[in-house]
Amino acid sequence: MVEWHTSNVLVRVRFPAPAQMFNIEQQTEYLEADQEAKAFWDRQSKTVETLLSDLTRRLGEGYTAEVCFFKSNKKLCLKILKTPEELQKNIDDGTLKTYIPINEEMQFLSELYGIDSNVMIPKPLLVANSLEVDERFRFMLMERLNAVTVRDVLSGKEKLPESFNADLFYRYLMDFVERMHDQGIYHRDLHGGNIMIDIETGKPCVIDFGASHRAFGEEDPYAIQEGAKTFKFTSDESMVRKACKDLRELVASLTRNK
Repeated sequence: MVEWHTSNVLVRVRFPAPAQMFNIEQQTEYLEADQEAKAFWDRQSKTVETLLSDLTRRLGEGYTAEVCFFKSNKKLCLKILKTPEELQKNIDDGTLKTYIPINEEMQFLSELYGIDSNVMIPKPLLVANSLEVDERFRFMLMERLNAVTVRDVLSGKEKLPESFNADLFYRYLMDFVERMHDQGIYHRDLHGGNIMIDIETGKPCVIDFGASHRAFGEEDPYAIQEGAKTFKFTSDESMVRKACKDLRELVASLTRNK
């Protein structure tokens, strides 16, 4: 096991022999259509070391994965799944309620990408693992959004884009949620860290579908059965209303202080 440090990113992997490269578990039609992304992957995926040496810093980290971006490509990022042991530990201590396989998350992204021109989600490209480490280094290559999270804006870490319109933002998000639900997909984790604001347009972006669920029939999409107990996620609509309410209060505060 090697601890590979790149800026403030720490990934624990063993390097495979160059001939082994990576096992692509699944890739989307978007990879073949995006020649720039395909060329980048072909160039950087020779070994684990080659890929990791191009990572610069962590964009964000959750209970299931961390997202990092590349020094040589500002349009793509890498979502690196935590090890099975780390995931189980987070479930055991209650910090993580549930998660879905990264292949399933990419499938949701593939189905939802482009369904709404007013809300962006990351374009998924591929899911791969290192053959040498028994899937312990597993990741999704995807588009990097030019956006800031609602959480960072509310905390003052990032500025609210000048093009932001609170009423439109709310309407666009609620329309997206309705379209997503029409396809049977429920996000279930739409907190301020997973809702972003596009820096140029001020429009919403939605990320991290790692807790999402496809509901069938009369199933409650927000319920998780844990033995004799049932846990319920907060609905997507309620989470959107909360985030937008906080943003409206921020806008009002900024207006008063002008």
